[in-house]
Amino acid sequence: MRSTGWSAARGLFNAAWYRDGRYFEPQAEHEVLETYQEILRDIQTPAEYALRINVRKRQPGRLTTIEPPERESQPILFVLDASGSMMIELEGRTRMAVAQEVIEKVVNALPDNAPVGLRVYGHRYRAIGAEREQAAVDSELLIPIGPLDRAAFIRTVRGVNARGATPLAHTVEQISRDLRGVNEPLVIVLTDGVESFRRDPVLKSRQLREARPDLEYVVIGFMIDRMADRENLRGMAAAGEGIYYNAMDSASLIQSLEQALDPTIDYQVFDWMDREVAAGTFGDSHELVEGEYQLRATMYEGRSIMPLAIRAGRSVQVAEIDLPETDAAPSSAVDETEWEKTLPPPPAAAPPRFCTGCGQRLAEDARFCTGCGTPTQ
Repeated sequence: MRSTGWSAARGLFNAAWYRDGRYFEPQAEHEVLETYQEILRDIQTPAEYALRINVRKRQPGRLTTIEPPERESQPILFVLDASGSMMIELEGRTRMAVAQEVIEKVVNALPDNAPVGLRVYGHRYRAIGAEREQAAVDSELLIPIGPLDRAAFIRTVRGVNARGATPLAHTVEQISRDLRGVNEPLVIVLTDGVESFRRDPVLKSRQLREARPDLEYVVIGFMIDRMADRENLRGMAAAGEGIYYNAMDSASLIQSLEQALDPTIDYQVFDWMDREVAAGTFGDSHELVEGEYQLRATMYEGRSIMPLAIRAGRSVQVAEIDLPETDAAPSSAVDETEWEKTLPPPPAAAPPRFCTGCGQRLAEDARFCTGCGTPTQ
């Protein structure tokens, strides 16, 4: 019996046959030319094709976001500005009265026995004459961090009188002492002005961060209308790797404090065509058809963007820890600067006026000094 074997020609023939193709094996020069002519006729011959598309309906999956844990036991140090400018009128009251009321509201909402402390600056000495040297270091820890005695805390806050200057750098320097023996504290500095003396609160904030890497640091600018002053305070917060809020009335002040105490994460979900298909706050859940998405989360530090893949019948969970690092925090100052460019130039400023009794600078239309009560001339 003869062995059939396997030849190259048979292999090529079978390959063409299995692919509904044709096999040529020219043996002479004229056969090569005839082969190419035959191939050319095949290429030029019209052909018909049938295309069948089976479109499967996309099934839903679920996106679940995890709410950040509550800060029920985190130690909190409130740092309150009691400088003379806190006596300026706001909403029919003084800035100090507004700040005291807002702090009272947020303290009333804290859990019982929450570890809380209070430091105040600018409340004892006026920044003039013989008291100026003392005003430069006028910062006092009125309530050390400990279990909250709500009534005593509120009574102490209500008893603070606005009087002196703004020794911010010295105050930040003292905070390290206030936090001895306290783990992972939250420090909230509320100020209606920038440093009054030739010291650098930005440097002191950086040193505080280096000394206490476990610190959470928040600076709230209250009624800060000058852009340069906002940027100064923003730089102070940034040096402490913290957050800056700008509050221009009582509503935004309480909102800033509440956000500092209980930060939330807002987000939007966009599909592959950059259309918004869902939005909410971490803790919410959404049903989404399977596909590729992008989640854009907005937090106090800025905005974080992460890709999402939703699969049919499956749930994807996203927590704060899963988010990539944020970009720079959106600055309201940028928008305000653009808005200010559209305004007409301000009128020439009137020369500053000062109290003849204590030397404090007076508001343009003041009829008496808010520091000592002396009538203006």
